[in-house]
Amino acid sequence: MENLKVMVVIGSVRLGRQSHKVARYLENILGQFAHTEITVLDLLDEPLPMMDERYDLHPDPPDLVRRTGERIRSADAFIFVSPEYGGSYPGVLKNLTDLFGRQMTGKAIGVVTTSSGKMGGINASHQLQHLVLSMRSYPMPLKLLIPFVHEAFDEQLKPLHAELHTSANQFIRTFLEFASAITAMRQGKFKPRQAQEAVPGEV
Repeated sequence: MENLKVMVVIGSVRLGRQSHKVARYLENILGQFAHTEITVLDLLDEPLPMMDERYDLHPDPPDLVRRTGERIRSADAFIFVSPEYGGSYPGVLKNLTDLFGRQMTGKAIGVVTTSSGKMGGINASHQLQHLVLSMRSYPMPLKLLIPFVHEAFDEQLKPLHAELHTSANQFIRTFLEFASAITAMRQGKFKPRQAQEAVPGEV
């Protein structure tokens, strides 16, 4: 069985950001599953230039763009971790998909959003799923919304509430099943169940 290559994307570079805590927590959960390779793309540590041309069409992409593009190309599936700013997701995350949308096409993408209030970034989550569809990728229907993110973790990045632990683990388990199926289909390894032949006289 080949390993499923999952990339967790930290979609915020804001001073005082909190979403990176969620990404690292999810990375720890993913690391408990066999046959899973996890990488983290932190857009703060890898400041991409504003998109002037898509990666695959650029005549001479900068070294960072080239390295990031190849990392994204090799990944099987993604988890976008994003705060909600002004009712939407951050521009750095849109810039990432503008640059590398074609390298994400046909792949499974899970959406995780956070907020300092009680709604957990629900508006950003809807818009991100729409963005994923527009890239001709597969947004997982189940989302993970984390409200009051400033109060969600202790200093060791352990959740302070049992509800978060339960929902995060459910999200990851569902995501791995979803991403494995999409990856197998994309690689031509998914074999749909054969339709049963109708029995004469039955409707």
